[in-house]
Amino acid sequence: MDQTADVYLKALAKEMAKRANTDLAIQQSKYLKSLFPFFGLKSPERKEVIRTFENAHGKVPLDEIERVAKLAYQYKEREMHYFAMELIVKNKKKLEAKNLNLVEWLVTHNAWWDTVELLAAHAVGMLNQKFTVLRSDIDSWIEHENMWLRRSALLHQLGYKEKTDTDKLFAFCLNRAHEKEFFIRKAIGWALREYSKINPQAVEEFVHTHANLSGLSKREALKHINKKR
Repeated sequence: MDQTADVYLKALAKEMAKRANTDLAIQQSKYLKSLFPFFGLKSPERKEVIRTFENAHGKVPLDEIERVAKLAYQYKEREMHYFAMELIVKNKKKLEAKNLNLVEWLVTHNAWWDTVELLAAHAVGMLNQKFTVLRSDIDSWIEHENMWLRRSALLHQLGYKEKTDTDKLFAFCLNRAHEKEFFIRKAIGWALREYSKINPQAVEEFVHTHANLSGLSKREALKHINKKR
């Protein structure tokens, strides 16, 4: 990265704008409830633009990621938010404990399922595994007033497989079982479904012995188990 963050991002946005597809942009925006405008780039095309741009202008160094990510989030186009989020995910193995603050900021700004899910499953999940000192902070999100942080707490063990903290998983699901929020109910089911691929008996028993789980959560939780039958 041989430019200031401001200049770098303006140049990147300009490259994306060159490939703008108005019809696709409208469709993409509608898919996200018209919450964000788009340039209109499909994921492979967006990644190719970024790859070509980074080859020409350099990649964002680790110590500049926070500044660049937050500046990228000031753009209205969703592709720029994806760029910021993917900076974190691509560098997840290099993240330090202090980077949890940045991840939390990204989860709670311009928030919708498309960015939050990736951040939760990759960045939050990686930080939780790598830094035990952060676990109490991440655990506290399960009762946070911000719904997207609660959802992140439910989903951060996605991909842990045999390393899943089962007690925490079940406790978190029960903690939020009373919620009527769709994204929370869906997250409960998703987290349980992923773990059912490792321990179907434990998940099935959990679902059948806790009547307070919503119908949506139960259906999602048992999808993999029922598919196998």
